[in-house]
Amino acid sequence: MTATTMYRFGLALALPLVLASLLFVGRVSADDAAPPERPTGMTVAVDHNNMDFAATWPAVERADRYLVRWRTRGSGFQPDDETSVETNSATFSVLRPGEWVVRLEACNAGGCGPGIARMAAVRPSRPENLALSASPGSLDVAAAWNETAGATSHKVRWRLTDGNFQADDASSVTANNASITVSGYGRWLVRVEACNAAGCGRGITQTVDVVRASPATPENLKVVAQSEPRSFRATWELADGASSYRLLWRRAGRGFHPDDQITTTGAEADFTVSRSGAWIVRLDGCNDAGCSKAENVTINVEPLAEPSVCDRTPQVRDKLAQLTGTACDSITAADLAAITALDLVNTDIAS
Repeated sequence: MTATTMYRFGLALALPLVLASLLFVGRVSADDAAPPERPTGMTVAVDHNNMDFAATWPAVERADRYLVRWRTRGSGFQPDDETSVETNSATFSVLRPGEWVVRLEACNAGGCGPGIARMAAVRPSRPENLALSASPGSLDVAAAWNETAGATSHKVRWRLTDGNFQADDASSVTANNASITVSGYGRWLVRVEACNAAGCGRGITQTVDVVRASPATPENLKVVAQSEPRSFRATWELADGASSYRLLWRRAGRGFHPDDQITTTGAEADFTVSRSGAWIVRLDGCNDAGCSKAENVTINVEPLAEPSVCDRTPQVRDKLAQLTGTACDSITAADLAAITALDLVNTDIAS
């Protein structure tokens, strides 16, 4: 075999090897220049108190760094809301509560590959400025509070201050106000929590007094004198909403005295005044909410009549009438003064 033949034979054997080496080197270089594959998973933990996120993920082949970005749900990514790390974890803080999208991309010299995204949410903070109102006589309570960042709904619960929350005494609203109906009168505690996909944050509480309406004013108060001196009977019509009635009396120009009053549930009451003159009689209709505007009447109490001859015993009365020669109701003080001691002895009155 000549030298030329041997050269040609060796070249024929070497050329495929050279071509294969070039193809392998080119493929390796191309693989190194391509971005990494999509990450296979990511977990995002949330510190709700500080609004901190901690994202972790498995390592991605050929990645030498990772790009983590975050945005609120429904908005776009912002340049300031991203971080690049060389480890398999990243921590970052968000500016406000709410639902956030966290996106992870694996990167190398060839760029960043396709990413994966996870939803994470920060529970809303406690609502502020809870205000409650209720009208007397109504079981409806109106509640309102400031708008809470990051909240998609609000949980409203209520209970008596000395009771426990019940499952039926709750509602969920999307606005920052609610109208609730309590089951009875008393002091109620209302609690409001702001909520989103992560749950509900700390609640705010406030109390409100739910009271009956004051009763109507009793009508047709009448006061009639009784047979006993200075004794009277008061009557009136029952008033709507009144569970009791308070009858008071005082001398004109004087204040009411604690001893001069009666409380009753009926529509009449008897009372006695202490002396003659003008008296003011007042009637209040009352219930748990208080007493209604009073109705007043004025009565005039005549002085008690002085004892007369006719008030004496029949024996004395008849003897005095005999001595004066007139009926007992016509005997005057002068007639009595004219009677002598002898006259009394003769009639046996002095014995």
